[in-house]
Amino acid sequence: MENNVPSELKHILLNNIRAICSNPYLLAKNPDKDFTRNRKISGSTLIHYLLSQHGNSLNTELRDYFSINERDIPTKQALIHQKHKLNEEALPSLFYMFNRDTEQMYDSRTYEGYHLYAFDGTTLTIATNPDSETYLPKQNYNQLLITACYDLLNCTYKDLDIRARAKQYEVQSAIYMLNRNSFPEKSIFMGDRLYGSLNLLEHIKRAGKHFLIRVKDRFIKELHNLPMEEFDIDIQKELRTSQTNKDKELYRQGKATYISGKSNKGKSKVYENWDFESPYIMNLRVVRVKLEEGCYETIVTNLDRFTFTPEKIKELYHLRWGIETSFRDLKYNIGLLHLHAKTEEFVYQEIFASFVMFNACQRAICSTIVKQNPNGKHEVSLNITQAISVFRNRFRKLNDNLEGITEQFLCYLEIVRPGRKDKRKQMKPKEFVGFIYRVA
Repeated sequence: MENNVPSELKHILLNNIRAICSNPYLLAKNPDKDFTRNRKISGSTLIHYLLSQHGNSLNTELRDYFSINERDIPTKQALIHQKHKLNEEALPSLFYMFNRDTEQMYDSRTYEGYHLYAFDGTTLTIATNPDSETYLPKQNYNQLLITACYDLLNCTYKDLDIRARAKQYEVQSAIYMLNRNSFPEKSIFMGDRLYGSLNLLEHIKRAGKHFLIRVKDRFIKELHNLPMEEFDIDIQKELRTSQTNKDKELYRQGKATYISGKSNKGKSKVYENWDFESPYIMNLRVVRVKLEEGCYETIVTNLDRFTFTPEKIKELYHLRWGIETSFRDLKYNIGLLHLHAKTEEFVYQEIFASFVMFNACQRAICSTIVKQNPNGKHEVSLNITQAISVFRNRFRKLNDNLEGITEQFLCYLEIVRPGRKDKRKQMKPKEFVGFIYRVA
């Protein structure tokens, strides 16, 4: 790709912001009134500010942003007043619009022709509010669960779904994102054990796509009697949602498996809800692989056995870890942990703004070609943390066309150390960072 990709990305994103602002019904809650007067913080300025803000206090953020762009500095009360006017669909629309206009041009990396997507979730602790559905009484804090669909090879987010942490709707969020988006014909969806749902697997299969999901052994009853060793087998399951005497006899004989169907009263079920016909014969390929630590992982898939051997299955699932590192970059490099809002409405604005900026940064970074030294001892790659910081600081300046930014990226290189790993630690939930504990 050419070195002007970052400039093109900024141009597309600014055009998307203008498109949002040209539609008063999409920009404002009250289109006949809001953002109609000449203010220091217009609709387009507000969105651009939200995309480029860092983790400092509001007064510091406003001073930095408006002094860089040579404008009078408004008060934080004026900012909050304008944020109240912003339509709740404005930033989500910007996220999908930017993806629509850029993913075909820049998200072209595949694995043997297949696009790789991962489902996973991350929690975000927000300001404590006992009256909200996001409040967890035992823990005494509020948390949101952000479930995302992530393009593993192109390092961008395809979609996200935000819900209260207490409800634990990861599988439902994955099905929701799968059905509301268009994906390339050759797509593989991955997930960890939380996504071991027969209903999700069938949704992926009927969408004409492939899945590769790690599961617990109790997910498939037939695995209990198998030895703990590597294998690659096919398992057929007959699923039924009814409980007649005939069904119960089949369940006792192990010839059928009961799965909870849709509620007759229309109630939502959290963990499993079969959306298809009953009875139904489901065929699964089950692969058990041995890891270097000596433990085993069980993976269910519908990929072709002759094209995707167990070694390739193992390699593909290892790539799933990319979504975990993306959450780290999103929270620490983009600064999603340092929210500037207490109300959930404003938190949603900052979440979508962070995801838009993350996608823009990653597309700019992935377009930069790092030339290896033929006489060098080690392979080198861009320092993602520094590259994101450079892009955001340059994007913040409205009149900056990002000329020479790839040369700035290449000033920050680091050695690639393949095979490095650390024992996974038990992480405590990150507390909400109070407003008085910010960089001045």
